[in-house]
Amino acid sequence: MKKLAILLAFALVLSAASFAMAETRTETIQIGGVSEQVQTERFESARGYTMWIDKANLTPAAQVEGDDVDLFTGADGLALEIYFGGGRDATLEQIGNDAMDMLLENYGQVEEVDASALFPGYTSLGFSVPSGDQRVEYYLVEVEGSAFHFNMTYTAETAEGLVERVHNMLKSFEPLTVEAAG
Repeated sequence: MKKLAILLAFALVLSAASFAMAETRTETIQIGGVSEQVQTERFESARGYTMWIDKANLTPAAQVEGDDVDLFTGADGLALEIYFGGGRDATLEQIGNDAMDMLLENYGQVEEVDASALFPGYTSLGFSVPSGDQRVEYYLVEVEGSAFHFNMTYTAETAEGLVERVHNMLKSFEPLTVEAAG
């Protein structure tokens, strides 16, 4: 009887652990024109979105209660911040103008870039700051009258391969609901 109870307890622990396991999948991505298989894990943010993360190249920081930004870090100082905001009644163009003003104030130059390939199915804007060794990419994705903001910073050295990997991850971005985000 004691052995049966131990076996049942062990089975319960195993089944509970299987529910807690992260959802993963293998993806084939293109890096510099070469196909590569990567293992990704589904990341669900308290800020109201999901994204498939290649944790070998981008690591989410611990989420802190009350913090409104998700931070991800990669090799060579790459950082990606994602947050939701910009006013529920503002247009994407208005939010984009504010973002462009902020980037101009901080970096002195900014270029608009096409973000539609990174966020298929969503209205989006993109900006790039090619300033010396430090690079900045800033994206906005419209969701129900507001926007998710993506701010990625990296060095020129990091641009080789790692930035393409992050771009592949951004393509998997899916907002949940505005209520969850804001």
